[in-house]
Amino acid sequence: MLFIYQKVDEMKKNRFKHCLLILLVLAFSSSVAAQDQQFTVEQLVAKADEAIDKDDYKEAAKWTRMAAEKGDPSSQEFLSTLLENGDEEFGVGKNEDEALMWLTKAAEAGSTSAQMTLARKYKEGKMVAQSYEDAIRWYEKAAKKNKNAIVCLKEIYEKMGSQSDAAGLYNLGKLLLDEKAYQEAEKYFLMSAEKGNTDAMNRLGLLHTNKKEFQEAIKWYRMAAEKGRELAMCNLGEMYAEGNGVEKNAQEAIKWYRMAVEKGAYLAMYRLGEMYYLRGLTKRGLPDDKKELNGEVVDFDKDDGLNSFAEAQKWFNKTIETCDRISEDATTIPTAKMAAVIGKGNAEMYLEIVKKAIDRGK
Repeated sequence: MLFIYQKVDEMKKNRFKHCLLILLVLAFSSSVAAQDQQFTVEQLVAKADEAIDKDDYKEAAKWTRMAAEKGDPSSQEFLSTLLENGDEEFGVGKNEDEALMWLTKAAEAGSTSAQMTLARKYKEGKMVAQSYEDAIRWYEKAAKKNKNAIVCLKEIYEKMGSQSDAAGLYNLGKLLLDEKAYQEAEKYFLMSAEKGNTDAMNRLGLLHTNKKEFQEAIKWYRMAAEKGRELAMCNLGEMYAEGNGVEKNAQEAIKWYRMAVEKGAYLAMYRLGEMYYLRGLTKRGLPDDKKELNGEVVDFDKDDGLNSFAEAQKWFNKTIETCDRISEDATTIPTAKMAAVIGKGNAEMYLEIVKKAIDRGK
């Protein structure tokens, strides 16, 4: 019986010790959490730096982790470096999975160096399964601030060869275009276009329109337009409207503009309004609309002129309505919203001119 009582007493003592240990751990955790809450990210980073200056690396690792957990990209990246191979001096053991997690968080938070490192790891298959697709994705993000990413992208596409993705080739072409590397940009646009990318076809058209190679531009615009790219339809319409590379043909221009409108291109609506407005003007007296802006009277043929101005009014109104929808759409990217604002402003300016012309002609 005495043996049994001793065992029970021992179990109670062990249970008490276990509970006490749990309470101590919880108290320590609460203390650390409270300590974490009272510091800003900047203060945590500063404390890590102070610890490093004092050669207290384990303390530095503690503050670095706390800053990383609060979302500091540089701390996340540094912690990832420590975890990748382990560092005894900082008291951090090797943990590649956790290292990858922190590196990815830093890259997602916008750290260009983390994006470059993560892209390289996907490219080489270190810490992760090799994936050119993921490497390209991260290099494209990094390329906005680090031009070396463009060089890395070109290396990947050279390795991939015929297996290269059309959209990726197009994106690389755009990056090179931003760097004014026009010949290289054209090379990648061409590779993308050959894989059926209509954005690349349209870009090639724009490049040839600028370098004034109108025949070649029309070839690419037509190719993209026939595959349903509305911007190419609009650009092709403009070539016919201006008579660049083809005989000037208003009806053909209107045809392509209307096709682009059916695809929702507000620029084509604006161009249609512009074309009908110009049709309403006559060559007698004041041939150019700039003088109309100064409030001078423009003569026009009443029958065809009034009808054309009314048609212009209709398309400018449609342009304004469409631009308003684009501007109010929360999913629209800022550059597209800005373009819509400009487009609306131009349409409103012309609309006032057209209204005056209609009033005078009645």
